[in-house]
Amino acid sequence: DWEPDPYDQNYVPLSTLNEHPTVLTSKEQETHPYPEEVFISCYFKFYSGIEYKKDTPYKWIETEDLFNYQSNSYPCTILSRDESNHYTVKLDKTEHILWNLPRKAIEFSHHKYMS
Repeated sequence: DWEPDPYDQNYVPLSTLNEHPTVLTSKEQETHPYPEEVFISCYFKFYSGIEYKKDTPYKWIETEDLFNYQSNSYPCTILSRDESNHYTVKLDKTEHILWNLPRKAIEFSHHKYMS
């Protein structure tokens, strides 16, 4: 498992990032980047039998057991945040756009094998 460098003064624990009430957008991260060793994931449930188009934004809906499965978590880019602290994101691998994500659907994780 990844361990922080005890001499790194810039280290921020994941718990601190995950407990913060807001997540910076990709534009905000240009001037206030998150630590290199972390990435952002978004929870979303894709249903089989539905054709998800890349050019169609999809509204995020909380589903039963959504947060219980890591397979529902996708690396994502935060595109925007609205006044009610809901987010529009792009899933990095599939390029699908999701909107209306609450803060609880966004999570920080460590990159595997970072040292």
